[in-house]
Amino acid sequence: MLHYRFKNLKMKKISILIPCYNEEASLPLLYNELVKLMDSHTNYAWEVLTVNDGSKDNTAKIINRLINEYSEDKKTSIFNFIDKENGGHGSTINAGLKVATGKYFRVIDGDDWINSQEMDKLIDKLENETSDIVITDYSEDLAFSNILNHKKIYDFMIPNIKYDFEDLCIPNYGFGEWGPILATGNYKTEVLKKTNFKLSEKSFYVDMEYNVYSIEKAKTITYYPYDIYRYFIGRSGQSVSKKSFIKNRFQHEKVLLNMITYVENNKNISELKKQYIYEKLINPMANAHYIILTEYQKKPSEFKAFDKLLKSHPEVYYSKILTRKFIRLNRKTNGLILPISPLIIKLYKFVRR
Repeated sequence: MLHYRFKNLKMKKISILIPCYNEEASLPLLYNELVKLMDSHTNYAWEVLTVNDGSKDNTAKIINRLINEYSEDKKTSIFNFIDKENGGHGSTINAGLKVATGKYFRVIDGDDWINSQEMDKLIDKLENETSDIVITDYSEDLAFSNILNHKKIYDFMIPNIKYDFEDLCIPNYGFGEWGPILATGNYKTEVLKKTNFKLSEKSFYVDMEYNVYSIEKAKTITYYPYDIYRYFIGRSGQSVSKKSFIKNRFQHEKVLLNMITYVENNKNISELKKQYIYEKLINPMANAHYIILTEYQKKPSEFKAFDKLLKSHPEVYYSKILTRKFIRLNRKTNGLILPISPLIIKLYKFVRR
């Protein structure tokens, strides 16, 4: 691993980690937005940790060119470069967190981008912020359409107010669809480091692990309505595409089981946090895996093996989201009717009219 790090005279407000793998085309867009922040914030206010995860294209050259272009004085540059062998998305976060010096830590994937004006507002706020987690808004950038879908998922929270994290884990009161996620979360670096987690390497879907591990020791959380993150969706080859789900389904299963084991065996997580993790993160992911097996893959043997495995984790197996008729029907038949189960469901609905 080759690490270029420049002189740091005092703690930064935030460390921005950029994981990169074959991002020669998209990375300049993100850097362009980051550079705009240099006009309003000194080099001591923030740092950028760009991690090249063994790219096979010109990503490393692009990073070096951008760093040289935007760093007048390398001794005090905000840009830092970690060049490492390929280890997957999780390995880049593991590597970046080790060397992060900012008060807060956030991840921006190299194939996404940000709104620099909104990020500018956040950096100002972090000067006096004390919450363990600071969450902001994000937008889905729909590929090939130039449409931004602003996701306002924290409207129930009053901006600038410090909340007790566990209070927001109370059902029907706090978090709705999501709590803190990779696209919205800014975490106190010292709190993340105390958690001492390690994300799975050489695997997709580790952002879900990150969403779980990052809240273990968090006690407080604050929301600012800044639409910062731009999450590209609809690109070919994305890990959330149907084709990728099928190809990487065993990685998806592995990450899911890692999350379940982590929660079951961790005595440091309160019951309210566990309930939140199950309902908002683990159970929906388990449901997604059943969709992969029943609607995409349709192999009875794989369905049976996964169902048997999950049954040893009753907190998940018997969750409400996994007791839908479609899943129960395949459970009763060990997935043998998978090829025709959608037709049976339609027939069942027709008869029930």
